[in-house]
Amino acid sequence: MDRHPAVWMITMLVALSLLAGCGSGGTETVRQELQEANRHISASAEAIKGLSDFQRSWEELVTGGQADSAPEVRALLLEAQASEKKALSELELAEKTLRGAWGEPVSEEMKTYLEMKLDALSEQIAGLEEELLAMPIRLEVISLVEKEAPLDQVLQLHRQIEEKEARSMELLRNAGVMHQDANDYYDEKQLGS
Repeated sequence: MDRHPAVWMITMLVALSLLAGCGSGGTETVRQELQEANRHISASAEAIKGLSDFQRSWEELVTGGQADSAPEVRALLLEAQASEKKALSELELAEKTLRGAWGEPVSEEMKTYLEMKLDALSEQIAGLEEELLAMPIRLEVISLVEKEAPLDQVLQLHRQIEEKEARSMELLRNAGVMHQDANDYYDEKQLGS
């Protein structure tokens, strides 16, 4: 994989997760809250844009990289972890803002749409949280490479990381479907008119 899983999945999710304008189903307050939630969603995607460099270096390290490359990969890992935490924080802020919009007086159809978007964001957050669970395991791998541990030990931990990434991707794919369902509902109910 030449790109970090979270990068391409979150990038794809941004288009789906951005919230449509409130149309006739809401108030000015709701419109403002939707705009704020969209800013957080966009900031989340921006936070993880550069992770593909990390993924390339990571794959090289795991598949037989030299111990002397481990410090550079560790630095990239720590940057990637900070970026993913920032992305997660922005998604959580979007979710919080969206909950505020949900609490406003809106039509039942708009409330349903907001609930659907909240569920999708929750799934998206869970996917990014799962990806973050792989980071401490990656640090263990780097330590093993620095100690020039046998490759089978490195690969055993790498399999654990792949399991976390697979679960993350599953959650993020689900979030994409949920966002699309919410967008379809929005269009079907003509909430933008």
